[in-house]
Amino acid sequence: MFNSQSRIENVIKIAAITEICTVINQLMGFVYRTIFLMYLSNVYLGINGLFVNILQLLSLADLGIGTAITFRFYKPIKEGNINKVGALMIYFKTVYRIILLVIISIGIMIIPFLNFFIKDSSEIPNDVNILIVYLLFLTQTAVSYTFAYKHTLLTVDQRQHTLSVVQSALTFVKYIMQIVILIVSRNFTMTLIISIGISILGNFIISIYVTKQYKEVFSSVEKLTKDEKRVILVDTRACMFHKIGGRVLTSTDSIILSKFVGIISVGIYANYSLIITSINNLASQIFSNTTASLGNMAVSLDASKRYAIYKKMLFVNLWVASSLAACIYVLINPFIRLWVGDDSLLSTFTVSCLTAQFYLGLTRQINIAFTSANGLFVKDMYRPVIEAGLNLVMSIILVKYLDIAGVFLGTVISSLLTVTWREPYLLFKYDFKCSTRDYWLMYSLFTSLTIFDCILFSKFIVFPINSFISWMGAGVLTFGLTQVIMMLLFKKKVEFAYLKNIVIQFSKKLLKKNNKAYSVLRSFKIKGVGPKKYTIRGKTLWKDSTK
Repeated sequence: MFNSQSRIENVIKIAAITEICTVINQLMGFVYRTIFLMYLSNVYLGINGLFVNILQLLSLADLGIGTAITFRFYKPIKEGNINKVGALMIYFKTVYRIILLVIISIGIMIIPFLNFFIKDSSEIPNDVNILIVYLLFLTQTAVSYTFAYKHTLLTVDQRQHTLSVVQSALTFVKYIMQIVILIVSRNFTMTLIISIGISILGNFIISIYVTKQYKEVFSSVEKLTKDEKRVILVDTRACMFHKIGGRVLTSTDSIILSKFVGIISVGIYANYSLIITSINNLASQIFSNTTASLGNMAVSLDASKRYAIYKKMLFVNLWVASSLAACIYVLINPFIRLWVGDDSLLSTFTVSCLTAQFYLGLTRQINIAFTSANGLFVKDMYRPVIEAGLNLVMSIILVKYLDIAGVFLGTVISSLLTVTWREPYLLFKYDFKCSTRDYWLMYSLFTSLTIFDCILFSKFIVFPINSFISWMGAGVLTFGLTQVIMMLLFKKKVEFAYLKNIVIQFSKKLLKKNNKAYSVLRSFKIKGVGPKKYTIRGKTLWKDSTK
């Protein structure tokens, strides 16, 4: 019943399928945003961004207990202990029902204070009822908790790709319906209603699938003992601080902008956020989806083997982060100019802060995955709250002097002072039990290279970017040169050789699968379709005759 494939197979399958689904979702999201701006304006985006941030803070109601419970699934799934998994699911379900009631209660209590978060209420369009829009967002947040505990089972059993496919299909349908609504009625509120309806449908479909896939788990009537629940609650205390810190850190930018700069600034930032978040999701998806495999690894490999895997994954993580950060810095403002016009541009300094924030966040992905898989969040209980406090205070102070850029600079500074050094310190001390020297050498090298690339390419690419074709040319040039520089710099490293070997082996597997696909086509005897067999150096290969 539980997933029995190897870790490498699971990681490759999850990463490949999830990436495809994420790309489709992001492209559709971009198309929807473009049409949204054609028929509405940045003010509506500002309202959307503000309420999304407010209601993300409401998810603090789970106090991190979801993370504390999720961590405990890895061992019983590895051992095939159905009753233990069933007991965890029963407890999970009960806890999330309580959380749902708390979210709804707190959400209703916030209603009288909605205008506090908006600097100038006159910016709100006449066709938008703030109360109704807020209640719609609240409903959507509540719906996400209805069946969320079942989603977790797919993730910890390394079947995240199934969840991704269903969610991607539903997201595609949602965007299509919202686009139709915008074109026909230009009604912002109706687009939110469509989003809620699709969320309810998606949760219902996934719930049915999970229940059917894990019948024995949901048939189990065994419950956790009082001692087991007590231990979970103790770990929840640590997770609670992580939850609070993380939410304050990621969900206050739009609130601060709305309060101190204005709702329109939230809309302008939303365009940058859409692009940067999309890129971040595409990249981090690869690493975050390895957590379940790492959880499996944590109970089956010793520290030295875990560290060997970590070094290779870290190398890939830093390589990806450096490449994408350089591209964002050089290309995002030209893209915004071509997409929505000069009136929606942020300053170069603000873009620098956003790029630094993106880089610091993405380079943490492997550390986060290993920390979560090994349950080390209990060792870092107070850091997220300290980081969030620093971020909030600095952002509020700096926004008064640096305007929009101050909000993001506050995030960068708070990250450098806390999580950037603290996370690897704990991971190496308690899991790998060795010095962080090699880590900081590699991290410093990639960071210096990223800064060099940003400065070099922003000065080097001097040809006018006045169309999407020229912008794509600049993108290919920037990305290609970053790869060349890194290959020249790291070509002798063991980690690079390992990465190259993985790419080669994966390509061979794809070729083998394609050969099988061609054989199937050939069996249909369709004219002009099918493979031709030929031999090179004793190896049989297939070539598509349609080419």
